[in-house]
Amino acid sequence: MMERKNYQAAASGQAIGIKKLLNNRLTGIVLVLICMIVVLSLATDSFLTPNNLLSIMNQASLKGILAIGMTFVIVGAGIDLSVGASMSICAMFLADFLVKYGFEKIWLAVLVCFLAGTACGLINGLLAAYLKLPEFLLTMGTMSIFRGFDYVYTNCQTIRGMDPRWINFWNAGIPWPAIFMMALAVAAWLVIKYTKYGRYVFAVGGNENASRLSGINTKKIKCVNYMVMGWCCALCAIVYVGRMSSAEAAAGDGFELTAIAAAAIGGASLAGGRGSIAGAVIGALILSVLSNGLTLLRVSSYYQTMFTGVIIVVAILIDRFTQKD
Repeated sequence: MMERKNYQAAASGQAIGIKKLLNNRLTGIVLVLICMIVVLSLATDSFLTPNNLLSIMNQASLKGILAIGMTFVIVGAGIDLSVGASMSICAMFLADFLVKYGFEKIWLAVLVCFLAGTACGLINGLLAAYLKLPEFLLTMGTMSIFRGFDYVYTNCQTIRGMDPRWINFWNAGIPWPAIFMMALAVAAWLVIKYTKYGRYVFAVGGNENASRLSGINTKKIKCVNYMVMGWCCALCAIVYVGRMSSAEAAAGDGFELTAIAAAAIGGASLAGGRGSIAGAVIGALILSVLSNGLTLLRVSSYYQTMFTGVIIVVAILIDRFTQKD
């Protein structure tokens, strides 16, 4: 009798464990990604080729880097629509300095790139946190300002003429974009897991008033969130210029949509307080696999844009109905 009770208790514990696993958001999106890979592998022979998988990782890296930064902003109950234009500014400065000063002063080009990203993030952060401007409208406005600056700075011309050593570095067969994305993901996870700032981001996003009353400098946290987003824009610009060997004012157009979508798919609550770095990376992979697969199946790019919008709406609906009151 005792053995039977122990067996029932063990079976019950296993059932609960399986149920929790299936209810986990991260597990769900991993299963979705696996299903997409299986279906597309059966639908087209060219999907699982090494070159195509490398292309998917390169695409996912741009989305993933921005999605990681967007996760910090969204978890902190914010939103940033200017990331595409911010990334373009960083890319323009990087490319321009590489052309003017050569590979020997690459450190200067990278430094200016990150300073540009910091400036864009700081502008958004100061206006949102200290002037309490509505972040959706604010970043919509700064998106136009930054994009206009892109066109003025380049005079609508593409910046080309990179040093061959820069081009060779990115074409050496090493998946640098994926390496940068994963390194950023690990660093972001460590920050969230083991620093006060990481814990404060979730606290402020969950309840800003309670966080302020408990002694957290909520304005500073919000400002830093946008600066983190700016740094991610700078890193994304490095990967972008590395892949394209050029920069143009229209670079990054629409990247804000994919960044928000990837973060939302990964479990970032648009109401704030919840999110996952791993989820953001997997969300970027889902979007890249979907885009790549639809391209291989010769589906129009217009429909791909529609599918991305549908994914965002579905992610919001899932988030809405899975929130606990």
